Amino acid sequence: MKTKVSVIIPTYNREQELLKAVDSVIQQTIQVDEILIINDGLLDEKIQTYLLSLDNNIQIHHNSQSLGGNFSRNRGARLSTGNILMFLDDDDTWNKDKVAKQLDIFANDSSIGLVYSNRNVVDAQGKVSRKIKSKSEGNLYPQIFYENLIGGTSSVAIRRETFFQAGAFDEKLPALQDYDLWIRICRISNIGLDKSCTVNYRVIGNFSGQITGSIEKKKVAVSHILIKYQQEISELGFIASRKVKSKLYLSLARSVRGKDYTLCCKYSFRSFLFYPSLRALFFMLPF
Repeated sequence: MKTKVSVIIPTYNREQELLKAVDSVIQQTIQVDEILIINDGLLDEKIQTYLLSLDNNIQIHHNSQSLGGNFSRNRGARLSTGNILMFLDDDDTWNKDKVAKQLDIFANDSSIGLVYSNRNVVDAQGKVSRKIKSKSEGNLYPQIFYENLIGGTSSVAIRRETFFQAGAFDEKLPALQDYDLWIRICRISNIGLDKSCTVNYRVIGNFSGQITGSIEKKKVAVSHILIKYQQEISELGFIASRKVKSKLYLSLARSVRGKDYTLCCKYSFRSFLFYPSLRALFFMLPF
């Protein structure tokens, strides 16, 4: 079966960033078969015309109302025709060999349902501030419960059948939707890793406009995940299940560290109660 790659880009009122994201896909060493832009906000007609002129494989689909990134990614997946699905947030970009390297990994191991790449963290000007490197691959279940080993949506390529068998993105979640899907994919498939940093993950100073910057959304998501996977987490055993809960509350503390000391202490203390760790104690220090 011929490999056909569909790239899905949800976008919401970030036209200049969107242009850079699309350009990074067009510049790949291996041409993708289709680029589906799912517009969840406003998109200037001139920008639309320009985007469509860049490549014959570009499609633009408009949501009837703003329904969020999860809905847009799932809609893009349903509209796509590729057997490999790749997702790219509109404020991230790829290096030229990202697609090629991930396809090589799929080609060499049919048991792999998802491949992810390591990432560069970049600022608003595109300058690399640090690199996020992982070594985790193969069978990541149940390790995935303890930490999001895979990262964000812009890093992954997923076999179409794996994506839909796992149940796609949970549209009820206001945050952690990527982590939630990775849990379900790890349960049914092996994971591949492109160890080079071929994804540029953009982080802005105050996190405004980014879901990871909204502690309320993340708090709701953590509660939802603990309920959703209650059975699976309990099957890990008493100590392991408490460690999972500790890690999730520590992730909440990390989200507000340096922004709200009281909340950081609250979540760090709760994390420590579930499973004592030096990291939880460190987060409670007043600096």
